[in-house]
Amino acid sequence: MAITSDSTLRHRAERAALGVAIYFPAKRPQVMRELASEVWTTPRHKIVWRAIVAVGKETPKWDLLYLMNFLDRHEWLEKLGGESYFVNLIDDLPRDIERVMSAGFMEQVALPV
Repeated sequence: MAITSDSTLRHRAERAALGVAIYFPAKRPQVMRELASEVWTTPRHKIVWRAIVAVGKETPKWDLLYLMNFLDRHEWLEKLGGESYFVNLIDDLPRDIERVMSAGFMEQVALPV
């Protein structure tokens, strides 16, 4: 069994939290309540989170395409890795979102560095 470092676990938790916020609109309010811009340790994750917050202020009902257009207008989409960055977020999404959300998933992201 491979040993996974805390930074790797945190990185995965951050990606999963972003994926939940993007791909599961019903979960956005919980994610928005529990996380803040300061918790993100990866610069790309922080950029995406700030874009999610900004897009949420523009319109309460947005989707991935809206978010990517927002990032493109602000010249951040390609810096993040383009559309493939968002496609890859799906790979890090836990299969059972309800179980994970109730099992301290967000607390793992919100832990101080």
